[in-house]
Amino acid sequence: FKPEKEEIIFNQMELIRINFFYKDPFTGSYNINAFYAHAKEIEAKVQLIFVSLKEFYYLNLIKGPFETDKIILNLYHNLTEEFGEENIYKVGPDEFIVVIFHPLSKKKIESLFKKIENEISTPLNINIVKTEYSPRTVESLLNSFKAKKNYLFLLHNDFLILQKVFKKVVIYDKNLNVLFKKGINKKLAEELKKQKNRLLPIKYLRKVIGYFYCDSPYISS
Repeated sequence: FKPEKEEIIFNQMELIRINFFYKDPFTGSYNINAFYAHAKEIEAKVQLIFVSLKEFYYLNLIKGPFETDKIILNLYHNLTEEFGEENIYKVGPDEFIVVIFHPLSKKKIESLFKKIENEISTPLNINIVKTEYSPRTVESLLNSFKAKKNYLFLLHNDFLILQKVFKKVVIYDKNLNVLFKKGINKKLAEELKKQKNRLLPIKYLRKVIGYFYCDSPYISS
């Protein structure tokens, strides 16, 4: 082979290797293997944004996998438009990590994701953290993000059950941030936080993942 042909063949093989190991076959985005590989190559302070569908499990049940996949694909395209495809990694069924090397303000990020939510007509979970971009930190952060998402799903399930029984319900996360409420205004929800003894813990595998308060049950005749 002539040198230029050898170079062409090498480039084609390298492209096949990258597509096999580092690309998600559904969306075409970089995958979790690429995320870890990139972290090994570049050690720097970055901003990571963990993004997922807030109602992924319910969407699969109600709309079905095909429609849910369309929403995930639409989410990926919107993320690439805002942040560039080289900064987006698909790290789970409906989960993406956005890597930002020049940090944005929380207000700016929230504004961008509100726009994306409107575009895909689906609410999102967003977690933002500034961290060292290295193998020592990205794996533990990713596990933390995924756990937080699963806890939110469990807390939402509890809320759906309690709201059918009680007229007044409020659910907090473990840091006492209000997540879901019914029949309780914002002022009362904040007052209840100061009276933690009135709140009951919600546990998963013996670990407290949140708190709840409920009052005035419905009485069947």
